[in-house]
Amino acid sequence: MIKAIIFDNAGVIMSEAYWLWLEKNIPNLEEKRGFFIDISHKVDSETITPTEFLEYLGKETNKTAAQVKKELFNTFILNEAVVELMKR
Repeated sequence: MIKAIIFDNAGVIMSEAYWLWLEKNIPNLEEKRGFFIDISHKVDSETITPTEFLEYLGKETNKTAAQVKKELFNTFILNEAVVELMKR
């Protein structure tokens, strides 16, 4: 009997908004990919706060952290099929 299924949010339940947003907002993304991977790992490991993460992104795009947060949130696409599977 299956007692639990664990789902990853980014890229499974919801789209990988971070990279979609970066592709739209960073013209030279390939040149800076390492930087964006690094800050992503830092926020995931709690080496930096989510606010610091958004501030880093804001500096790279000349936007406020609040603007970045709103844009990232609006980039998410919910995977309805996975949500239906989770309801079972």
